[in-house]
Amino acid sequence: ADRAATQALWATTDDVILAGSAPGELYVGARARKTFAAWKLGLRIDGDVQWSTVGGGELVWALANVAATPAKGGPSTTYRVLFVLLADHATTMEDGELPADETWHLVLAHFALVE
Repeated sequence: ADRAATQALWATTDDVILAGSAPGELYVGARARKTFAAWKLGLRIDGDVQWSTVGGGELVWALANVAATPAKGGPSTTYRVLFVLLADHATTMEDGELPADETWHLVLAHFALVE
């Protein structure tokens, strides 16, 4: 997937979570978004994607193996990735109104090394 497009999926709230595959790689809020961007990984789905909606269609989870390739080149690493996305219709804007266009934003990303 395009790195910029994947980065743009992140919700801008302070409760987003990024969990990497190494010990201690747990980031929240702006630090999660910044860390994900700093990884500079191109992601390519490798195999089937399992997914479902929950919470009355307000959340979707997706689980897949992905090949992650560094932007600077080099070998790819395979991770099992869990993404959880929240629909805009599940939240209200500051003025109390619902968003005009429904979009989905990444609120949790978990990377587990596949060996």
